[in-house]
Amino acid sequence: MMNAGGRSISLEECAQEVVDGVLLLMHSVYVEVKNLPTPDLSMSQFRALAFLKLLPGVSLSEVAAHIGITLASTSKMIDGLVARNLVMRRNSSTDRRYITLTLTEQGQSLFESARHRVEIHLAGKLKALPEAERATVMEAMQALRPIFMPGQEAIAARAQDAQR
Repeated sequence: MMNAGGRSISLEECAQEVVDGVLLLMHSVYVEVKNLPTPDLSMSQFRALAFLKLLPGVSLSEVAAHIGITLASTSKMIDGLVARNLVMRRNSSTDRRYITLTLTEQGQSLFESARHRVEIHLAGKLKALPEAERATVMEAMQALRPIFMPGQEAIAARAQDAQR
């Protein structure tokens, strides 16, 4: 892999740039989520709502794995989101022991509103980049999306659970 100056870039250097960039980006998103006018919406809750929007019908353990917190902490967080009518629990139609989670209309609305605020915040930061560099950022994000799409693990886990 070569950079714009023709210098060879190793996979490790590329990975380092991705990690550094994602950490800075996540901090910016965290600050904006923390400053939302919505009371009591943590970054973990925001991420859970985003995951449920992307993959409605996932299990509690899939949400926990995606967010990276314990099952007990995720269960408590989801209990709070259910109590606020943001998330709905349902028994699976194929396995009554399997509980699925989906966003309610209120949860969908809250997530969309919060996401829009974060997008406005990030757009303000991206305005500093020339249009050509913004296009490069878009291309990079579109290239990374299929590699890191959380649905792949969730779909595989559901298929494994269905075979048990």
